[in-house]
This record gives sequence, C-alpha cells and structure tokens, in this order.
Amino acid sequence: MSEVRVGLVGLGRFGARHADALIRSPSTVLAAVCSRRPEVVEAFADQRGVTGRYTDARVMLADAQLDAVVIASPVDTHVTVARAAVEHGVACLVEKPAAIRAAEAAELLAFAQERGVLLQCGLLLRFEPQHAALRDAVRSGRLGRIRTIRTRRDIDRDTDLDRGPHLAFETLVHDIDLVLWLTGGRVEHVAAAEHRSTPGRSAKALAAMLHLDDGTVAVLQSSCATDGDLDAEIEIVGEVGTARISTGGDDPPVLWAGGDGHVKGALERQDEHFVACVREGRPSAVASFEDAVEGLRLAEAIVAEAH
Repeated sequence: MSEVRVGLVGLGRFGARHADALIRSPSTVLAAVCSRRPEVVEAFADQRGVTGRYTDARVMLADAQLDAVVIASPVDTHVTVARAAVEHGVACLVEKPAAIRAAEAAELLAFAQERGVLLQCGLLLRFEPQHAALRDAVRSGRLGRIRTIRTRRDIDRDTDLDRGPHLAFETLVHDIDLVLWLTGGRVEHVAAAEHRSTPGRSAKALAAMLHLDDGTVAVLQSSCATDGDLDAEIEIVGEVGTARISTGGDDPPVLWAGGDGHVKGALERQDEHFVACVREGRPSAVASFEDAVEGLRLAEAIVAEAH
C-alpha cells in the first residue's frame, strides 16, 4: 500500500499528539477520528482537516476503510476497541497500559495472533535515542555486569488517580518496561510499598524492588510531586561503568516536544515505525506486545505487594 489510512480513537492530550505526528507523515492519511463527545470530534477534525468523524469506534472501524487505528482512549476502553479493530482486520497501536488486567491483554494478543492482525503497544521510551543508546551500552557489556537499576518518575502533584489507574499502571509501567527491555532478563521476585495521603484514596507515592534472574536489582519509584512537568531519571550501575538519563539534565530526552502542531521526538518515531510495520505487513521488532503483557503482570504484582 502506498498510503496507510489511520483512524484515531481518543482525542485528549495524547490523542492530539498522535494526530499531529500522523498528519506530518507523508505515507499516512489520518482518515478518521473518534470520541464519545460530538463537539470534541467536530472541533478536533475541523482543526486538522479530517473528514471521517465518529462518536462510536465500532461504527468507525466498520465504515472508514482503515488500515490501522491508534487507540488513545481511556484505559478501560482499550481492549474493547482493539478487539473490535482486530475483528475488522485493522492493525492496532494501543497506548500504554494496554489493558486494566494482564489476562485481558494476553487474551487480546492471542486473538490478534489467531486473526493475523498486527497488535502493537505504545512502548514510547524504546523509540527515544538516549534510551536506545543506554540499551546498547547494557547489552554490549560496556558497563560490565549490571548490579542495579534505579528509576524515578514523578508527575503533577494534583493528578487525580482516584478516577484512573493505580500509580503502578499510570507511571511505573514505563519503568517496568525499561527494565525488561534494557536487560532482557526475567523478574523473579517483587517487593513494593506505597503511601496514601488520605485513607481510602489512591496512592500518591509508590516504590518497588525487582529482583532479576541474572542478579540485577531494580528499584523503581514514582510519586505525585511536581508542579506539572514530568520529572524522570534512570541510572544503571554496572561493574565497570555507570550511565544516567534525566529529564532535568543538560540534554534531556525528547518524547513529544514540538510547536505549531509539529510533534517530534520519540512519539513521532514510534508512530512512523507502526505505520511502516502496517505498510510492510510485518510485526514490530522493537515494541513487543508480549513485553507489554509481562509489564502488566508485574504492575499487578507490585500493586498486590504494596497493599
């Protein structure tokens, strides 16, 4: 196929970033957008010149003649929308977390494999060059045998987690995926603790320790502690070297920064990679949905240990 017709479900902040990245791609047509709120659909589509406008994802998937769909709607809709897309033979890029429960994600993956439909998860940091270079340093042995991995991912202190997923799924799932991707190891043991400012409310801080089968110890932390901006870092300590990436450093990683609708960075590279996989009819060699399922399984284990 010369052009890939893509639909977008979910028109919030991340949906807008995906839309603006897809519109820039010369091999992609943003053919349809979908939200439950018709006024949002009309304003979003008018701003970007999109002709296909829907308030029901199932109708869009049946009607819009799509090759692919990006699912950036609330997490509790991910599996339902993705399953409908697979039923119509439409390739899916599902934002992370892919599902509320690991078992649901595993069932979705099995269904997509049975139907021969591409299913990819938004493992964004895998498409960021500094993190890719960090992986090369780990896998090549330049840091020596890895002793510890330490991550911190802090978000706006006013984030309302009572109406969303646990902090393990909101933020820590990114760092769980980094541990899996960087090391290629298997987590054998999980320990975790959380802090709740108010009894009965969602946790506002979370710490987890992962013991890997090669002896590596990973310590992951996340909290609602900033004035709005993401504050994140990762440090890897090996027997012969140490490496660190920080959003507060002199050369912070670019995830989606851009102006005037020109989204760039890891998100743009991720979406371009997804479209290329769709056009060429091949699975992703970078963003394994199996890893996304394992990340969800570990997030569930962390929540269980923290309670």
